[in-house]
Amino acid sequence: MSNEIPQITGPGNFDIEVVGEAFYQDQFLKVCGPKTVAGFDLEVRAHLQLESDNKFDRQAVAVLLGGGKVGHLPKDLAREFRRAVKAGGLSAFTMFECAGHVRGGWDKGDGNAGYFGIWLDLPDDEDDE
Repeated sequence: MSNEIPQITGPGNFDIEVVGEAFYQDQFLKVCGPKTVAGFDLEVRAHLQLESDNKFDRQAVAVLLGGGKVGHLPKDLAREFRRAVKAGGLSAFTMFECAGHVRGGWDKGDGNAGYFGIWLDLPDDEDDE
């Protein structure tokens, strides 16, 4: 098998919100640096990793930045993504790459701070038509 990672291109909407980011704020800090007063609005390359060994959900798809996990695709989208991988003849791959958009990560002091979050640019059903 090739070491190549399949690239996924979406319509540029960045409308797929990753879930569970609150558990992975340390990885966002490693990738983005410390929180700032203005926060972040940063385009990044994200990796999607099939997590068949996930003890909570064998259909999970993890989202990684900088080699570390920052969340997961929502459950219904993870299943849809896996179906698309199979239908596209890409079952030999467990890692994929797409554009992402990191937002948040502000700290204005006095407890006014926000978590980092990431939104992905993935194809949707209308993109196939």
